[in-house]
Amino acid sequence: MFFHAYMYGPLQGKLRLYRARGVHSVAKALSSDWEVLASILVKDVGKKLTKGVDLSKHEVKSAENGGAYEYQYHKNTGKAKLARDMEVGSSLL
Repeated sequence: MFFHAYMYGPLQGKLRLYRARGVHSVAKALSSDWEVLASILVKDVGKKLTKGVDLSKHEVKSAENGGAYEYQYHKNTGKAKLARDMEVGSSLL
């Protein structure tokens, strides 16, 4: 429901208005929208220590086709997190 009501639906409506007026749009879903959607899907309400959504046990990244994103690890916990992330990734193959 969140995806259609707050991400897909509003974006499609905005794109229709732009097309009708011949205006080029770079409209897309915000990264925070993807964080909230992921939070709902994996039932991870996130950390309340920062503003916005920062999930407790999951990492959410979004990029356009051909785009990129930066992934950083913390000095003291990076190796353990990388090992956990590799386990998660291998289960998807």
